[in-house]
Amino acid sequence: MDISRLRQKLNGLFDEMSDLRQSFMERNPMLNGGVYKNKTKCGNPNCKCMREGKLHIAWRYYYTENGKTKIKTLKKKDILKYQKLTERYIKFREARARFVKYHKEVLEILNSIEADLIEKGKKEL
Repeated sequence: MDISRLRQKLNGLFDEMSDLRQSFMERNPMLNGGVYKNKTKCGNPNCKCMREGKLHIAWRYYYTENGKTKIKTLKKKDILKYQKLTERYIKFREARARFVKYHKEVLEILNSIEADLIEKGKKEL
């Protein structure tokens, strides 16, 4: 690829990285992990879930702490709050992953530009 195209690609990557800036400047709190719902039995022998098999819906928050996955059962009033906080975390991590990808591409392009300019310098000698 010629140096002009490399510079164009580099400029585009810088623009894309700049677009991610807002994601990293957010001040809203977030929580690592996620929220999901599952169906479960409560264990009460007199309950419909044990007699008829009609399971209860339980909302759970999962996260990692010190390398271990933890799960917390949520109260109905807290579900939306936890969903919002974990969605922010997921968006942040997605933006971070894109930034890392762009960064690697930038380094590859810079290496190519550097090599090309060194070759041109050698030819001038």
